[in-house]
Amino acid sequence: MIACLVLVNTLLGTAQESLNGYKYVVVPEKFDFLKSEDLYQINSLTKFLLNKEGFVAFLEGELPEEAVYNPCMVLRANVLNDSNMFTTKMKVTLSNCYNQVLFTSEEGRSKEKDYQKAYHEALRDAFQSFKTIKYSYNETISKSKPEQIKIVKEVPIQSVAVVPSEEAVVMTEHTLYAQPTATGFQLVDMSPKLVMKLYRTSVKDVFIAEKDGMNGLFYRSGNEWYFEYYEADQLKKYSISVKF
Repeated sequence: MIACLVLVNTLLGTAQESLNGYKYVVVPEKFDFLKSEDLYQINSLTKFLLNKEGFVAFLEGELPEEAVYNPCMVLRANVLNDSNMFTTKMKVTLSNCYNQVLFTSEEGRSKEKDYQKAYHEALRDAFQSFKTIKYSYNETISKSKPEQIKIVKEVPIQSVAVVPSEEAVVMTEHTLYAQPTATGFQLVDMSPKLVMKLYRTSVKDVFIAEKDGMNGLFYRSGNEWYFEYYEADQLKKYSISVKF
């Protein structure tokens, strides 16, 4: 029993430390299981409860300029709905800019029949887990993160080339073209061959990217677009020419 308590406390401490390095939390205006924005005021309630627990939470479109230009200082909140016809069941997750889930709440439940009452009760119940974290933003932790990142190389994806080394990179021949999808865009070459999938985030011009089984960030800085991802614990960054 003592060993279990020590393990639980250790895990909670690790979760708390990892969350404390993030200054803001963004709440989407619509969760996937809802038919419209802020239906039953679930998104607004999520924002309210996050602020109540000490976070600085915003709905999409409300983020301060600092957060827009520094997306990796922002956590993304999500509410998962696993309800059945008898019980409303919800969990809350917090993810970082690389779509890694850093925290998942315990399942909140409600037996209420009215949808709004049931969702609100289950959501508040799920937020009881947040009381074990006691979040408090730590600027020292936040500032230490970039120092741990080593950028291996930064090369433009402009012409076909293979770097003859253990870190070989195959680059595309042509400018990529963006085609709209339900969740963002897909980038294709002139074939047209699918090169990359982009998924919208709450931050303008910042996407979750998927390319050749790798996940990373695709974002605009000035007039340039960049793709960043981790490989063997090292951050790689590429400049990509895209026509939207």
